This record gives sequence, structure tokens and C-alpha cells, in this order.
Amino acid sequence: MHAASTGSTPDIAGRRDFSLSLALAVVVGVPGYVALAGGYTLDSFLLLLVVLAAPVFLVFTYAFSYVAESTRLQQRATSSAIDEYFEFSEAGMASFYRARGTVPILSFVDAYLAGRMTPRAPHHLLDVFAHRHAWATFLPPVSRAHLLLRHWLDRLPWMDKVWPRTGAHDSIQLERAFYQGYLGRTSGLLYGRITDIADHQEEDEGDDGDGPLEQMQDAALRWICSKLELSPGDRHLDLGSDGGHLAIHAARHHRSSSTAILVDSDALALATELAERHQLSRGQVLFICADYSTVAHAQYDKITWINVPDPLEEERFGKLLADIHGMLTDDGTLFLQAGGLRHAWQLEDWNWAIFLEQAIMAHQGYSKPLHWYVQKLEQAGFCVKHAENVSVHCAATFVHWYRNWEAHREEIVAKYGERRWKIWAIYLAWAAAVTKQGTMQNYQFVATKNNGTTI
Repeated sequence: MHAASTGSTPDIAGRRDFSLSLALAVVVGVPGYVALAGGYTLDSFLLLLVVLAAPVFLVFTYAFSYVAESTRLQQRATSSAIDEYFEFSEAGMASFYRARGTVPILSFVDAYLAGRMTPRAPHHLLDVFAHRHAWATFLPPVSRAHLLLRHWLDRLPWMDKVWPRTGAHDSIQLERAFYQGYLGRTSGLLYGRITDIADHQEEDEGDDGDGPLEQMQDAALRWICSKLELSPGDRHLDLGSDGGHLAIHAARHHRSSSTAILVDSDALALATELAERHQLSRGQVLFICADYSTVAHAQYDKITWINVPDPLEEERFGKLLADIHGMLTDDGTLFLQAGGLRHAWQLEDWNWAIFLEQAIMAHQGYSKPLHWYVQKLEQAGFCVKHAENVSVHCAATFVHWYRNWEAHREEIVAKYGERRWKIWAIYLAWAAAVTKQGTMQNYQFVATKNNGTTI
């Protein structure tokens, strides 16, 4: 089993160093200078502005990135970590990167997928990404400039209306068996929680599996139910926690009347089988296979919305929150879990977003910071009672998911191919690193109706 690796994560250039006002001045100034030098009319200037805005902005962005990275590398120790962490299949590539002492992180991704670079034993991808600041540079390749531009445009709120934030790559649209290669017995995207489980053995007796991942996920279920103050007889609606485990846990341990909305028929079959194994009746837990935006409205005491889909259009998110508000009783409670990217971005964040956009899911790198979720909850009529950044727990979960993925390598490669296994190995290892440092953040909110009731 791999040791959990920890590497230094120095502060690198990012939003605090990037001058958006200077960038806009350059974007306007370059076509303005061309128009003045050529004696063009105002109409010609506006046309030049439209044509040159994107390329000028990208040139400015790359110039900023190059200067920032050059400064960081000059301040770093000169010893190279290339030979420590990597093996090369081509002597020319090895000599090139040894001479430079660094590898652009997305160039490593490409070389790893092509089999030209591999982690040197005893290191593995968790080590490689945990210690990426020792060997990596974060200047995005020019070949991905269009993805960098799209990442910038994605941050504009009105871009929701220009292109919908939907659509997935083929690697996302896979059968459940693919994801079981790393999710474990829950078969759902349930992040765990780091805690001492020794005091909960009696409560957990009879739960399936006793590995560290499952123990963390059971701890997360307990935490969610405790924050909800779930009580016997509470009418509980669960949205988004694939596999029905939260609803089953609530019905078993808190005697609630739980309804879970599941994403597909496979999840429905697995959840039904698990409920029968625990001898839970339909009156205790009910599963519905549907898009939760189409579920008939009813009144619930507690609603859990785990793993808000990313991407999700701003307008639709607000509508779903309004629907949830209408389904809660006046003294009801909402538990919401959602992910986002930090507002104070750094150069690595661009590379991470580009990788997600290109290899995992379109617009996956488009996420919102904490204040956006609080604003949307308040606009929908909620009062936020509790907000927590649970990224450290999610990072630990990604480590366990990566280990599961390594353990199932042969069967995944046999069925889906080496490249697809490698893509998701990179995703899980890199996600563990960037979630721990705060690039990719995960939030939990507890909210009640802001209607004059006691909060």
C-alpha cells in the first residue's frame, strides 16, 4: 500500500499578482495604437478591438505566466528532481528535461499517457503530484491556448447564456463498473471524513466492509445526519448521493422516513438490494430513479443535496434551490455539499482546469467560490447556519480512491484500455494534491428557511 505522500506547496504567482486592469488596458491599447498609427476610423478601431482582443489577452497572459514562473524557478534550489521522480523511454527527452531541470506539468501528462515518461520506483503518481513543485513548471502549453481562453471566459457570469455548461467526454459516460474501480463499495461519489471511528463500532456493526475508505465514508454519513439533527419520523429527501447510502443510513440509524433520488437504473438496483439486505421496508426508505429537477413536490423535514453537479448553470441552480425551499417545512433543514475553485487562483489552477476540460468533463474546471454559494442560498430564501470547507477530508478520500484504482489496474486496463486507466490515475492523484492545497475546494452548508422561525 502506498504511503500517503506530502509535499511542499509553495505560494506561486496567481490572482494577487495578475493585474486585470493592466490586461484590459493592453487589450484596448494595442488595437488603439494600430488604429492611430494607421489613421483608421472609430469603426475600424472597434473592428480591430473585436478581432485582436482574444489573441492580445492570451499573449499578455502568457507573458505574465512566463515572467512569474521564471522568477519562481530562479528562487528555487538548482538541484534537479527529474532523475529522482521519472524514467524516460527516449534518451533525447531525458536529456532535454535534465538540462532544463523542470517539466511543464501538462507536458508530463502528455508524456505519461504516451508511455514516454513514468514514475521511477518506488515513487508513484501520488508522490509525483504531491512533490510537483520540485520538478514542474506551470506555464500552460501554447497548444492549449484555446482552452486557457475558454477557462477565462467561463468565469464570466453571462457566459451561461453563450454556451450551456453541459456535456461530458466519453470517459465520463461509462458504466458503473468503471467507477467501482476506485469508488469502493459505496459505488457513489461520497467523500469521507477523517475521524476516530473507535467510538462508533457498535453503530457501524453490520455495515459492509471495514476498510479505511469505508470507515471514512461511514463517518461522513454520521456527520451529515448529526448536522441535520435527524430525528425518528423525520421526512427526509436525499438528492444526488448516488447509491442511496445516505438514505439507508438515515433510515437504519435515525429511523427517518427517507426518499432518495437516484441517477440511473443501476443505482436503483444496487440501492434496493442494499435496503433489502438491511431489512428496510418501502415505508422506511424509498428510491426513485429520476432527474431530481422533475420530482413531484412534497413536504420534507430534512433535505440533503450531496455533490451539486458541476457544471450547473447559474439560473438552473437558483431554480433548484427555490424548489428545495418550497419542499422544506417551515422549520426544515437543508444540508448542501458543493465543490468549487478558489477565488485567489494560482498558475497551477489553469493547468488543472485545462486538464479537466480536455480529459475529464467539459466545464469541469468552471466552479464557483464560497461566497457565490452563500449568495445563492440567501437569494433563494435560506439562512446559512453552518459553512465548512471540507477539502482536507476530500483529499484523503482521493488518496484512497487512487489506491483502489491502482489495485484494480489489470481489470480496468483489460476492459477499458491503458490510456483510460492512466487518465483517471492522473485525475485521482492530482486531485488529491490540489484539493489538499485548496485549488479545488469542497464546501458543506447547513441552512434553514429565513422566514422568522428560530435558527
